[in-house]
Amino acid sequence: MRIVRNSARVVAGILWMGSLGCAMVQAQGRNGNPGEEVARGLRMEADVGCLKEQVQGLEQSRLDTEQRLRRLESAPAGVANPDERIRALEQKVKDLDVARETDRQAVIDELSRKMAAILNVQSPVPDTRTAAASAEEGKGHVVQTGETLSGLAARYHVKASDILKANNIKNPNSIKVGQKLIIPE
Repeated sequence: MRIVRNSARVVAGILWMGSLGCAMVQAQGRNGNPGEEVARGLRMEADVGCLKEQVQGLEQSRLDTEQRLRRLESAPAGVANPDERIRALEQKVKDLDVARETDRQAVIDELSRKMAAILNVQSPVPDTRTAAASAEEGKGHVVQTGETLSGLAARYHVKASDILKANNIKNPNSIKVGQKLIIPE
């Protein structure tokens, strides 16, 4: 409300100054010739028009200020203190991060369960060789996530084509995670 009172004082001051100017012009006009009085009267009318426009602008500014003040006064308590609002928003972001991480882990767990079920359903290619014959030919290896045929070949110091031949694999891209391979010696 202090802003409204100050605006009213400014408007009153401008009107008072304008009225002083008008009184001084009238006093000067009485001593001069009639042509000057008419010219001064026209200037005075123009000045009054300018002052009216200024008063209208100040009045609009006062109304805008009153409206902003009402909005601020009616705002919830938390909005009035920006530091509290920032802290509240930071806490919400932290809570969302925790929830997002929990959801992410739930998705990973669900996908892992489904992948395990798919791998268990797929029956491996039956090995027609005996266990003794397989053991004589090389070492066993279970394919892990991220492993490649060329990586396995380098690791065991054998050719990739020898691994394919030992496991009767025709397509090198068909190796799957969890698949058991024989690595020839």
